[in-house]
Amino acid sequence: MESECKVVDDIIYDFMIFHKSNGFHFCTAVGTEEQVYFIDFADLLGPGFEGHRAVLFLNDQRVGGIDTGLTHLSSLIFRPKMLDILPPLNKYSDSVIIFKRPIMTIRFLWKFKNALKILKAHGHHFIFILSILALGSLVVWWSIFIRNSIQLQRLYHYDKLEADLKFIAFNLGTDGSYQPSTGVFKEDTRFEVIACQSGNSIFSRPLEPHWPELCLKVQANILGQIESKTRSLNLMLVGEASVLILIVLVSTVFLYRFIRLEKRTAREVNAFWERSAHEIKTPITGIKAFLENLRAGAVDSKKLAMYIDIALGQVERQEKLAENILSGYQLKRRELRLRFADLEMTDFFIDYFAKDSSRLAGAKIIFKFNKDNRMILRADVNALKVILDNITDNAVKYCASSPVLQVDCIGYENKAVIVIKDNGPGFPSHFIETIFEAYKHLDEELPVKRQGTGLGLYISRQLARKMGGDLEAYSEGEGQGAEFRIILPRVNKK
Repeated sequence: MESECKVVDDIIYDFMIFHKSNGFHFCTAVGTEEQVYFIDFADLLGPGFEGHRAVLFLNDQRVGGIDTGLTHLSSLIFRPKMLDILPPLNKYSDSVIIFKRPIMTIRFLWKFKNALKILKAHGHHFIFILSILALGSLVVWWSIFIRNSIQLQRLYHYDKLEADLKFIAFNLGTDGSYQPSTGVFKEDTRFEVIACQSGNSIFSRPLEPHWPELCLKVQANILGQIESKTRSLNLMLVGEASVLILIVLVSTVFLYRFIRLEKRTAREVNAFWERSAHEIKTPITGIKAFLENLRAGAVDSKKLAMYIDIALGQVERQEKLAENILSGYQLKRRELRLRFADLEMTDFFIDYFAKDSSRLAGAKIIFKFNKDNRMILRADVNALKVILDNITDNAVKYCASSPVLQVDCIGYENKAVIVIKDNGPGFPSHFIETIFEAYKHLDEELPVKRQGTGLGLYISRQLARKMGGDLEAYSEGEGQGAEFRIILPRVNKK
């Protein structure tokens, strides 16, 4: 928090104010070592900060009290070499102004606190980067370790050949009673006896002192086998390292996506409880106000019936919210049990919209299906009502004015498709699946702001699928309305 300070002798001092509730505030003061001037503490700290004492320190020495409006600081502890302010703090008040050396430490703590906030907000990015670095380092270390092992194995074979070659050549050269014949050395087929020539390889030794014209040499195919095995091991190392790197990358990406999903789910669940609390509180507030007025005798008897209907509507709203939350819980735990029955389509829909006339007051209902159509649906009555409640509630809630609902029912072989179309704001095509996600609320993406828990359409789709059908949504874009299709099993007439 910055404030201008009066200039005296062009000596500049940083100062800070520490307050238990408001945290740290920083400024730059200008003055001599004897006096420090401020334009106005109220300007620095904000309006209403007057009438309380604070302790001022200059160069680690207390130089007096200053009247401010800061309160409720019980204690503040620094290292003795920096400040020793605990005893006078109890006498004065609840805030401290500190100059010079403590500033650097406090600023560091302040920045460290902000860094922790950033780390918390973007922790999944840091975890992803650290995971990549850690696993990448592990792959590099493993590759280097295995490659070194392969080279050590190669050198071991060469050293063993060299040692065996020297030993056998020495024994043959010192045995003057027997002259070796040229060709493969029968006692150890890795070697062969040849006539010595200039330029023989290091894997060749003369049979001195008795047979200097002959040499013992490692066969070329033996050296080739060692090199071939080394190349095979190196290729295997490259292949294994590539697979390991691929596994590391895939695992890290999945970890990153999982953390992002977890954070998004946590945000959506928190938003769900916030919306649910609002949805629960709003009807209760209306019902409470009505009952208080009724108890006080302030309700007009002529309007009593209307108020009771409104209160009952609010109770019904609470009941539907409770049913949604309970259904969501049961679906998640797979405890929901459905009771299927054969429903005559025409009678069911006419009866449903007639009973919900108060909830759908102001909405125009258009039945596009033939009322003589006696199509039979196979469904759970309560589950189907929950689906219809959620769809029609959204239509009425999101329509700006004069909502219109068009209801149709179409039969396809063993399926019945119930189509409900509204004249609401609609949604972009890429939200067709998003609106069915649990806890999802499109208020963040769409300009229309309405209340709701974000569970309704998710529960509706799950119920439709549990009944052997599905729930689909369509829209031609924003401002074009929405169309929902409830697909349910159909009972064919015999």
